[in-house]
Amino acid sequence: MKLETAKIFESRKVFKHLAHGAAFLISLLLIASPQSGQTTVGVWSKHLGQMNWDAAVQSCAGIGMRLPSLVELGKAYSSGATKRWEEQGAHWSSKEVLSNDTRAFVFWTGEWPGDGIVGENSKRIDNLVKTRRFYVRCFKE
Repeated sequence: MKLETAKIFESRKVFKHLAHGAAFLISLLLIASPQSGQTTVGVWSKHLGQMNWDAAVQSCAGIGMRLPSLVELGKAYSSGATKRWEEQGAHWSSKEVLSNDTRAFVFWTGEWPGDGIVGENSKRIDNLVKTRRFYVRCFKE
């Protein structure tokens, strides 16, 4: 009887560790937007440094990823995921300005420096010249 009880106890400990590990992996892959309830499942790259938009697109493609959309950056911000990023400020998105191919949109994860587009994430989006250097993180679904 003691041996059986010990096996059951050990099985519960193993299950508990597996459950915690699974929950941790899901939290790494799941970035949720509390406002909309929608989720984006994917993987973020490490910080690749500051670079212009064209170099950012090439760097992401070089590691089999892409620049994140404004929606993906917004959901990462809304969920608090960007608070864990070392770099805070403007991050390049994949969204280009349709009326001007020399500009693309950035999403601000840190302190907002000025005026911008008021949207779901309240003044966190701006469009800037592609030759400027901003932070880069890549995304893959």
